[in-house]
Amino acid sequence: MEKQQFTDILSAARDGYPDQVAWRRHLHRHPEIAFEEHDTTRFLRDTCRTLGLAERKLTMKTGLLAEVRGIRKTPIVAIRTDIDALPVTEQTGLEFASCRPGFMHACGHDMHMATVLGAARILARMANRLPGTIRFLFQPAEEHPPGGARPMIAEGAIDSVTAILGLHVDPHVPTGKIGLRDGVTMASVTDFDLVIHGTGGHAARPQDAVDAIVVASELIAALQTVVSRHTDPISSVAVTFGRIEGGTARNVIADEVRLTGTARSLSAADARRLPKLIKRTADGICRAHGAKATMNLIADYPEIKELDVNPLLVTPEDVIALDARVVVDREMMVHSVRPYAHLAIRPYPDEFVAERRLKDGTPVVLRPIKPEDEPMWHELLAGCSTQSLWFRFSYLFKQTTHEMATRYCFIDYDREIGIVAEVEEEGDRKLIAVGRLVADMNHDAAEYA
Repeated sequence: MEKQQFTDILSAARDGYPDQVAWRRHLHRHPEIAFEEHDTTRFLRDTCRTLGLAERKLTMKTGLLAEVRGIRKTPIVAIRTDIDALPVTEQTGLEFASCRPGFMHACGHDMHMATVLGAARILARMANRLPGTIRFLFQPAEEHPPGGARPMIAEGAIDSVTAILGLHVDPHVPTGKIGLRDGVTMASVTDFDLVIHGTGGHAARPQDAVDAIVVASELIAALQTVVSRHTDPISSVAVTFGRIEGGTARNVIADEVRLTGTARSLSAADARRLPKLIKRTADGICRAHGAKATMNLIADYPEIKELDVNPLLVTPEDVIALDARVVVDREMMVHSVRPYAHLAIRPYPDEFVAERRLKDGTPVVLRPIKPEDEPMWHELLAGCSTQSLWFRFSYLFKQTTHEMATRYCFIDYDREIGIVAEVEEEGDRKLIAVGRLVADMNHDAAEYA
């Protein structure tokens, strides 16, 4: 994309910003929960029509499909947003706070909708330059599994779609930055209900009853061991109960308690194991107390992974043209891409400082890190795993050194950081290093994986 096109897009985005703020505040002020987003759908439909989008009819009562049609019908790229709110009472005191007691856009779907509408506005003005179709998916009931995605898919929402773009706001990422992650971006979700069946009785005679509340309390605590004792410590798993219902009076032992829970994980294997572990734990504890447990799986969503592509998603030239701030986030470690994006468009010169050889005689060419770049290297490498760095720098390194680079290694000589890449030149294997590698390379630290 030409720099002038970026400039035009940025100008259009700035012009449309006041409208986006107004859209977001209107939507925030009028939240609607899952499958009841009737006013929201009408607002989205009216706005899309004003922007010049073509609507695709749905039989669903809420939700919307709209398109910007370019000079060709295909390819089709979709941009998706959720539209429902949560049953939460807002206490922010904002001038545009929810006017509907008990309901609030507490998960950011109001901002998602305003963002997608803003993109629609810009792309609609570019329709005569688009080489395909942009389809906008306004999905209802994201917060109510199994949700509105499958009904939309059943109505052809993603037919012939090549790719789907989406985002989620995150209060941990500073305003004005875009967050990306290596690998899994969003955890899998397994929503479930557990019902504990006991035997009711009078509070004065607990020996004649099976107290479902006591059993449920023990079960909630015990299920935390699914995370601490039945899951690999390096895995990310969470089991949470958001609702407990049981009992009728203070002096009556409850005969039934319903637990509403959710399990999250970053691993498909863990997602498959979690329901079995939860049910096994529930059965064991209930059996010990003479109670019974029934489990109902409400819905499950797989984890979302970033594609194995350049983590910038655009070329380094595009990043510079946009003056973008992109966050590459690993375990909430935020690094700005801007300090190193320039490396990809200003490669190091061909003059080399020195040559070294590894134990096996392989030549290694050393290139200097410029003084102004040193803080960037230390910031990017601090606390990051080799696997994460390999993914992050693989594209960048090929641009700065050699298109045929195949394997990479990250070497630390007493905090003098560098990268070594294996390349093939005229059939010969050769290593190229970037970094302040001024120490003797002939020792074990130079071995690479």
